[in-house]
Amino acid sequence: MRLIIIEQVTEKKTLVGVFENLRAASFPIVRPMGFYARLTDLEGHYHFTLRIVRLNGDKEDLMAGAEFNFKSDDRLGTLEIALNLPAVPFTGPGRYEFQLSADDIFIGRAAMNVVAETHS
Repeated sequence: MRLIIIEQVTEKKTLVGVFENLRAASFPIVRPMGFYARLTDLEGHYHFTLRIVRLNGDKEDLMAGAEFNFKSDDRLGTLEIALNLPAVPFTGPGRYEFQLSADDIFIGRAAMNVVAETHS
């Protein structure tokens, strides 16, 4: 399943199914995910790390991750990271984060909630 579509000629990105709450009837669930970030103020070669973690009190449980390299030639330009990730496991309800680092320096995060469906 492609959640980020990249048009071949223009390289424009279309994000499909953007959400911050994921509902599930039972756990664990496994779901393909997309990741998109638009960065600026970068110049040179960078090694990026994406971690998908479940927040569990004071600790973080690693669910999935990816590493990749990008090069930016224009510090004033933008760098778009668009990834279609393989299936990501979500082990239970809670708060999950997508954490992005470049050369082992934390850049930022996006959070989402995984919620158990309740049937009345």
